[in-house]
Amino acid sequence: MSRIDITNFWDRDMRNAINNNFIKLFNEYIGAGLNAEEARNKALDAVATSDLAKQTAEQANLTSEQVRLEMNNIIREQTAGGDIVPEVVSARGNEATLGERLNSTDANLAQKADDDEVRKKSVPIGLNDADSDLLGAIQNKEGETTFNLLSVPRQRSVTPGTTVFVKPGKNKFDGTFVNAILNGSTTYYFNDDATAKCAIVEVKTGTQYTITKSNDTDRFRVAAFSGYPTSGATSTNGTQSDSATTRNITTNETQNYLVIYVSTDGSEPAQLQVEEGAFSTEYEEPNTNLYIPLGKKSFPDVDVDMTTFARRGRNLFNGQFDNRLIRTDASAGQFYNSTTSRTTKRMEAEPNEYYTVSGGNANVFRFEDENGQYISYVDSPTAQAPSNAKYMYVFYSSHGFDAEKVQIERGQEATAYTPYDAVVIELDPASIPGATAKTNFIISGNLDAEYQPTATAPVMTSALTSDVVYTKYDEFVANHPAHWSRTLGTNETTGLPVYQYEYVPEQLKNYNEVYPEILVITGTHGDEKQSIAATMRFFEDLTENWQGNELLKTLRRNLKFTVIPCLNVWGVDNHSRDNANGVNINRDFPEDWSEGTDTGTTPLSQPESQYIQNLLESEKDIMFAIDFHRYNPYSQDDYTMWVGTKNLQMNKYLAGWAREMDIDFKEAHPEVVTEGEPDVAIQENYTIGGQGWMAFSFIENGIPGTILEISSDSAFNDYHTHAFGHLLAYATKHLHNDKSNWL
Repeated sequence: MSRIDITNFWDRDMRNAINNNFIKLFNEYIGAGLNAEEARNKALDAVATSDLAKQTAEQANLTSEQVRLEMNNIIREQTAGGDIVPEVVSARGNEATLGERLNSTDANLAQKADDDEVRKKSVPIGLNDADSDLLGAIQNKEGETTFNLLSVPRQRSVTPGTTVFVKPGKNKFDGTFVNAILNGSTTYYFNDDATAKCAIVEVKTGTQYTITKSNDTDRFRVAAFSGYPTSGATSTNGTQSDSATTRNITTNETQNYLVIYVSTDGSEPAQLQVEEGAFSTEYEEPNTNLYIPLGKKSFPDVDVDMTTFARRGRNLFNGQFDNRLIRTDASAGQFYNSTTSRTTKRMEAEPNEYYTVSGGNANVFRFEDENGQYISYVDSPTAQAPSNAKYMYVFYSSHGFDAEKVQIERGQEATAYTPYDAVVIELDPASIPGATAKTNFIISGNLDAEYQPTATAPVMTSALTSDVVYTKYDEFVANHPAHWSRTLGTNETTGLPVYQYEYVPEQLKNYNEVYPEILVITGTHGDEKQSIAATMRFFEDLTENWQGNELLKTLRRNLKFTVIPCLNVWGVDNHSRDNANGVNINRDFPEDWSEGTDTGTTPLSQPESQYIQNLLESEKDIMFAIDFHRYNPYSQDDYTMWVGTKNLQMNKYLAGWAREMDIDFKEAHPEVVTEGEPDVAIQENYTIGGQGWMAFSFIENGIPGTILEISSDSAFNDYHTHAFGHLLAYATKHLHNDKSNWL
């Protein structure tokens, strides 16, 4: 059929209108799922049967087929080679025009290039990207599923930061050092440097961290920064001691990076660990340990018992609780509803199994039999289930205490918190905890045995001078040179000697033993003779009167003791709280120091405090430290002894010993106690407000420790010596395997 000239009926505007109408219909049909050919024919039919087509046919005396053919020609002319050609439609994808699709493709390719560059820089990939190298690193020769990230080629690494199913191990340091320097003391300045080495570690805001470094480089300075530090960045939150191997720092609410300055000459320490908490724990290689929170929906079901690389986390508590408490009064063991208290819902218990709770402030267990009948309760962080126990409840939070990280686990020692739904992956044999953190043997004696002093109490007046004290300890050295030794710690301002005494057990033949060490300091305040006397009596019993006592046998055969009996030797001789310079030594340490009427003009202004600080920074085998004091008489304060630190977890563990000692005091001195009133205290709020205390430097240097205060009642010295001995045993029982038990 020849083409009809209908120009008189359709001018240019009309032809454009026909074309636009066709394109609109065509796109609608494409959007409805038709292919390009189907959409084109359907749109053309719609245009050819429109009112315009019918009107044209009448006026031009044409058939509908002739009008359809002419419209088809117009549409072909208008769209030749354009965006509705079938091949072009296919190429358009979801875009309106081919040009828009090409622009979109360019943008996507550019983004992919950026992503590829990021991947090269950040290294990690997901498991879906795994190739044969990666899969070979995950699966060993026997076909068992194991992980050793150190065996994964670096360009195919898997890290917690880029996966949705694993969390990192405790060491936040990723093993990377940069060429930079950290200068300053009050204000810290971060700058690029061609030879110096720093580590930059991303951390949480408002969190305390412990940094541990091997003693093989010449710098150890740490500062916290808000945002990733660039050259010229400054911070006023820092800590430094180039001779130390452990530092503590707490980030503020905006600081999320730590800079650790490790060397001036470009050398890198063999070990560097950054971990949450107040104490250092066993070293873990960077990027080696992961745990899997099973609650994540992105992780498929895993039967831990069917793998060789994973084990279930220790935490048995699933977070479900009721607002009630377990009573410890006349209705002991019974429930009592309380909106500010939290007790777990019913949990399974194994007969005769030990359980330990941590992270709360109440710690009372209730056990029931298989019928749900009450058996017994235990008011302690650790409890043994009765032989007929089937269920247990744990009252862990009272008075609205914020207990976000509560852990209930098997065993008699608390370990570092892990979520209930965690699977722990131990990726390298070197990261598996050994028998001890600081020692190479297990203490097998009886640390729960009873101890009552037998040594005669010395006079506890101004007549107890340094000559009397040193004479007693010198007798230990003279009579037992295989165990006792004396060194000069320092001389105070007037020249008097501050002696340091050490007791060590006998060594096994042909075995180089490393003993857990306890540091005991008395005489920080020279007029506090009761604490000096109690310490002298205990060590006389340990040295001379141990044969019939199982606790003394265990301690003397397994522990090293470092004793500084007269730190403020001038104050001891002059019955003075302050030293010869009028300075309170227990306000002269750097942590939370503030200038006052009894301080120096700077922290560590006195030879006595400098000596202790150097000891804490250089002696790395101390597992527990005590700064032993005395305070007011019992009649004034209505309690006979207290301990306390700024570390809430430490206070919780000390509370277990304090409860035992409270009972012992009531039995030893019923003539002074009031029923229902405690006689031993945990001074948590008081210590939190303290400034410049020696015990704070224990914590700052990664050493668990406390201040111990006894009342000034000399009549109670038998009890106080007994309590001191049991504190040493209690600390040894919980700490000789691993410092992390206190976290």
